[in-house]
Amino acid sequence: MADTIWTWAKLDSHGIEVVEEAERTLGADFVLAYAAGEPRTDLPALLPMVAATLDESQLECLRGVEAQLGVVAVAYRLSA
Repeated sequence: MADTIWTWAKLDSHGIEVVEEAERTLGADFVLAYAAGEPRTDLPALLPMVAATLDESQLECLRGVEAQLGVVAVAYRLSA
């Protein structure tokens, strides 16, 4: 897995809705979905973000996103 290249997942409209619902449910500024794939150079610069601190039920929400979409999901909050 160390040789795996992770990039933003390509989501259809349903996938975007799932991620947006997770953002609202978790109170996260962003939930990003990642998938293994080819390196990309067209990704925009990210805002200063840190991984959100989540409790067990919130982690279950992210696990549900991952299972439903077949991605790795991470919740972020904007750093001060």
